Amino acid sequence: MPGQSSRCTKLSCVSQSIANLMDPTSLHFSRSGLLVQLLFFSLFCILGIWGLSTTRPFQPEPQPISHYIANDPTPDILFDEIRPQRHEGPLEELSGGWLPVVVLLASIVYLLWAIALRIWRLIGSSALLVYRSKQLLMHSSLKLTPEPIAIGSITLIEFGRADELKQDVYQETAKAVSFSGYIGAKLGQKLRHNLRISYIDSTGAADQLTVSDIEVDGGVGQLRRFTTYLETMRAAELQHSGRA
Repeated sequence: MPGQSSRCTKLSCVSQSIANLMDPTSLHFSRSGLLVQLLFFSLFCILGIWGLSTTRPFQPEPQPISHYIANDPTPDILFDEIRPQRHEGPLEELSGGWLPVVVLLASIVYLLWAIALRIWRLIGSSALLVYRSKQLLMHSSLKLTPEPIAIGSITLIEFGRADELKQDVYQETAKAVSFSGYIGAKLGQKLRHNLRISYIDSTGAADQLTVSDIEVDGGVGQLRRFTTYLETMRAAELQHSGRA
């Protein structure tokens, strides 16, 4: 029966979600969290496109304004028409109006990339991180060149409120570029909990992987369970290899 099969499908989805929440060995993407991020990036993308349409290269040349003087005492003398002037900053004037275009285009490209990433995660596999056979397997969207992380190669596991963790490369860059942007990012991080895994990759270079609770099905609770399990497995591996 169509109705019965629909109910079974919904029941199986709920059962799978509950099973994911009870499993400390894996993290799965949160569909609601991904949708919130998708709407957030889409809104700013629309605002960026609108802002791009208001820049000088995409605006028609302002037409001169003709002034009519009532009871002109000198009708035979012609006055130059006044051309309206755009209000531009010094950097915009020096770049011929192209500086905001470059900044907005770069922002729009980043936002489109972020939107595509969320859509990929929504329609693809829901598994974000899975611990299996002494390896941490990650979703392909988390890194440009995703590879399994051996439990023995993990050097540090951090979990806590995002603003209390040690600054990462993104935070240091934001602070260097814009102090107000850095403050805004710090305020947003007070609402988030992150899991940060520092490890040595296959080339011997130090790398990091950060997962936020908004991305995880089960939120902070599931992220904490996974962190505890991962720390236990790492401690057992270090003890087994004699590096504890």
